[in-house]
Amino acid sequence: MQAIISTLNQQGGNHLVLSHPKHKALFERYKHYFQQGITKLAIKQSNTIKNDAIKNGTIIIALTDINGDDITNMHASAINTTG
Repeated sequence: MQAIISTLNQQGGNHLVLSHPKHKALFERYKHYFQQGITKLAIKQSNTIKNDAIKNGTIIIALTDINGDDITNMHASAINTTG
């Protein structure tokens, strides 16, 4: 899971990660880490002149036994409360 989160963080953009309840301890560690509000997701914007331009992203990690193949439609919204 650490490799997945790291890759998504570097990639930027919006992502949903489904974590099985057997990984609850690791989920709680990430929950604590992200609640600190110190992680900033960024991706390079391909439509800008500057190579260092960034755009924020979101990673949602859900503790669930639902299989990703079972999801046919999803909508999520978030509010930054650490701001």
